[in-house]
Amino acid sequence: MAPKRSSHNALRRSSRTEVPPHLQPGSPLEISNSEAGFRETTRKFKFGEEVDAFHNDGWWEGAITKELENGNFHVYFKRSKEQLEFREDKLRLHREWLNGSWVPPLEEAEQVQE
Repeated sequence: MAPKRSSHNALRRSSRTEVPPHLQPGSPLEISNSEAGFRETTRKFKFGEEVDAFHNDGWWEGAITKELENGNFHVYFKRSKEQLEFREDKLRLHREWLNGSWVPPLEEAEQVQE
């Protein structure tokens, strides 16, 4: 008589073969970086600045449209045509991923060189 297979082993085997496409080797993946300078903590955001806002488990590109009295900011997202409120700790200056590294906005890059 063959030994019984446990349902635990069957689940473990099936989960190995059913890896979601976004977790497959070689798939694009966003990484949150805590290196110094990656997330600004002492900088004050200004009206009209392009920012990335952390929302729904990801960073989304938008622009600051208003600073509120409670210290939060309204951010407008052009792609979804939404405006949402964010705390300062959920915002960072928008950066672009170019040639294998994050490139800060031009204004910030000029300040670093000085």
